[in-house]
Amino acid sequence: MKYFYSSILIGFLSQSVFAGGLDNQYQKCPKERGGFCIELYDPVCAVKDTGIRCVKAPCPATEQLTFSNSCKACSDLKVYGYESGACSGQADGKKYGEGNNGK
Repeated sequence: MKYFYSSILIGFLSQSVFAGGLDNQYQKCPKERGGFCIELYDPVCAVKDTGIRCVKAPCPATEQLTFSNSCKACSDLKVYGYESGACSGQADGKKYGEGNNGK
């Protein structure tokens, strides 16, 4: 039973580390990531590195994706940071991981 309560406590603490703030300002992900994320639906619009680097033409090096919460967004090492709320271009409710097998 101690393990159960301690894992719940760790989950809430890790979620609070990623919470960042209550306003819609951009929040950077912490340097140390990972751990346990609780299942909380509080959508964030995250900025993720696409891995694309162009030499001759401008191309998007980042993209915006909606994650279910800030902890899950920052668990992805390619995410730089996030803002509260779903991304405006993804108003149809699609979240990262839907329809692309999580890749």
